[in-house]
Amino acid sequence: TQEMEKLKNLPSVKKVHILRDKELHITESISLIGADLAWQQKDNMNNGLNGEGVKVAVIDSGIDYTHEELGGCFGEGCKVAGGYDYYNNDADPMDDHGHGTHVAGIIAANGQYQGVAPNATLYAYKACGNGCPDESVIAAIEASIDPDGNPLTDDGADIVNISLGGFGGIDSPLSVAVNEAAQTGDL
Repeated sequence: TQEMEKLKNLPSVKKVHILRDKELHITESISLIGADLAWQQKDNMNNGLNGEGVKVAVIDSGIDYTHEELGGCFGEGCKVAGGYDYYNNDADPMDDHGHGTHVAGIIAANGQYQGVAPNATLYAYKACGNGCPDESVIAAIEASIDPDGNPLTDDGADIVNISLGGFGGIDSPLSVAVNEAAQTGDL
């Protein structure tokens, strides 16, 4: 601390800060936000508030559905029950970046680590690779709201997560797509 006092007293030094290491608290984060308390509650239909029966679309870089925390498989009966790769235009929304898998884990990991809604069902909509083209994101939004293209069936996600950033005005095609999706009543 004598060194710090010497530094503080130099005319060219405005202020001295101690740099401290931060810690990751992944195992404590659920209790920090109260999710574990919510899991003990019931909704008006007597369902637990743990994601059971909730479909969450993740529009991102895909999901590594082979990850054991995310069920280890892809398709009907799996935690990652469906989706599509709009970036590469194919049926395999495997994450080759990592961001979408990270987001999916925060939402619904269910293994050694618990996501906020560990019993939720995920739908992987890959819209990103080396960037996230608006047309891929818009196609993923539309598919997450109405996967079979029939507005008379209730097959869309209950929640659509888009953890992306960027520019756009209120009348941009992406903003319009998000606003139209919100009008369906999905979160």
